[in-house]
Amino acid sequence: MLKLLSVWSFEIAITIISVIFTYYIFAFYYSSSKSMRSQFLSRLTMFSGIFLVQTIFTTISSIFLSMRYNEVVAIPMLIISSLELIGFILLFKIIRE
Repeated sequence: MLKLLSVWSFEIAITIISVIFTYYIFAFYYSSSKSMRSQFLSRLTMFSGIFLVQTIFTTISSIFLSMRYNEVVAIPMLIISSLELIGFILLFKIIRE
């Protein structure tokens, strides 16, 4: 059972935040590729779309894993998700500039 303040809940929260940042990055590249008609931007849109699907899958996987495994699995997942979120935040900051 998922507790409110468990390692799994923090891990799931981080993956949800990653989905939000990844969606913004995808939406930015999608709108840019539509207005500029650039092949490079189209490829970036596809690339960011794959990241969006991956972060959604990670969130769903984390929810299911939290029902079966304890913190031994949650801690490495939390580290991986945190590094992923840092990367998405940096990309988000680059896009905003």
